[in-house]
Amino acid sequence: MDPLKYIFQKPMPTGRLAKWQILLTEFDIVYVTRTTMKAQALADHLAENPVDDEYQPLSIYFTDEEVNSVEVIPKYAKTWEMLFDGVVNAKGVGIGAILISPTGQHYPAIARLRLFCTNNTTEYEACIMGMNMEIDLDVEELLIMGDSDLIIRQAQGELETRDIKLIPYREHVEDLSKRFKSVEFRYIPRFHNELADALATLATMLPYPGNVHIDPWEIQIRERHGYCNTVEVEPDVQPWYHDIKRFLKIKEYPEQASGDQKRTIRRFAGSFFLSGEVLYKRTPDLNLLRCVDAKEAEKIMNEIHSRVCRPHMSRYILVKKILRAGYYWMTMEQDCFSFVRKCHQCQIHGDLIHAPPSELHLMSAPWSFVAWGMDVIGPIEPKASNGHRFFLVAIDYITKWVEAVTFKAITKKAMVDFVHSNIICRFAIPKTIITDSAANLNSHLMREKDFEEFGGLIVQDHVNGG
Repeated sequence: MDPLKYIFQKPMPTGRLAKWQILLTEFDIVYVTRTTMKAQALADHLAENPVDDEYQPLSIYFTDEEVNSVEVIPKYAKTWEMLFDGVVNAKGVGIGAILISPTGQHYPAIARLRLFCTNNTTEYEACIMGMNMEIDLDVEELLIMGDSDLIIRQAQGELETRDIKLIPYREHVEDLSKRFKSVEFRYIPRFHNELADALATLATMLPYPGNVHIDPWEIQIRERHGYCNTVEVEPDVQPWYHDIKRFLKIKEYPEQASGDQKRTIRRFAGSFFLSGEVLYKRTPDLNLLRCVDAKEAEKIMNEIHSRVCRPHMSRYILVKKILRAGYYWMTMEQDCFSFVRKCHQCQIHGDLIHAPPSELHLMSAPWSFVAWGMDVIGPIEPKASNGHRFFLVAIDYITKWVEAVTFKAITKKAMVDFVHSNIICRFAIPKTIITDSAANLNSHLMREKDFEEFGGLIVQDHVNGG
């Protein structure tokens, strides 16, 4: 609360307030409540911070790799691709390169350097190693990609190389480039070069003595957890528990079973119990779960998930419900996940995943009051006392300054007056107005007469990208 307002408007002051009121009566002071300061804020700020005549705006070059990145990398029919990267850390210096054939096959290469290198020289070493490998493979067309903007620009000839240590590297790269029919250097952001960076980091972890040879590795794709037991389906369409049941019943192994397979059957049989012709699975709390085959498992999942009260529970709850009902089979967790994923009603009525279909791009403004976001709120029911039902709101992207006006109806004149009075007259002509209804605003603002008046104002649609 304003202290002057509190002193002057208190009807019966006591103590210090009474003394202050008596002292202030000596002066001819009249207290008036001040109205909104939005229209005066910018003028007061400019008056308190005058600009000198010799002031010149700064010309800043933004070197953010995320802004200057190229996200779409086209694939050429006959062009090989090469990714390279170098790492310098406390463990040593490592370089890595990956050759990608037109068919998509990857050929990785790593090396550890026993010489002093800076970050830039390490990048050059990785690039040269990859180019030499491409020359040995008789590659004619090559696309070289790296996350070092300096190296790529120097190789393209856009930047001059002044460092004495880098001049021999650049000249050697130019000599190697002449041995290709066509070669292109392209900058990519760091998150697109993670595989080459991982190889270079791996090279720094290799021991120094001797040459360390690492056999080509194969990347496996697993669809089950490591703790899950897998049992192959019998060729004669027998249930998965046929061999275990046979061992518990007559103590016989299947024909042509190896020693490891017999040991696995004996280990599995210890956690099962046979009662007549029915096989049960023992649980840690001494309960018994009936073992079922693939056909019975399909019926159980369909009955519990869709038929009984039609709960359509999630995949994790479905597994627990089946175990609580007293049934078991080896791949029940994976089968339940697949069953719920294929349920048509769950796909239609399930919770929507609010994930963008593509990568989000930040809409930044270089300075204050150059980009505004505008939207219409309403209609509001019931109407206000003056009959207004709509709010027209505009907010600056940098300072978050808000301009809001109420209208009875959003017309062309209302839109033009709002932009002219609340934005242009106070904060100059903006460069961009971003809204989710650009078609309506364009129809109001972008006519020939208004376009000349606003000096080239651009209205963008942040939903449709217009």
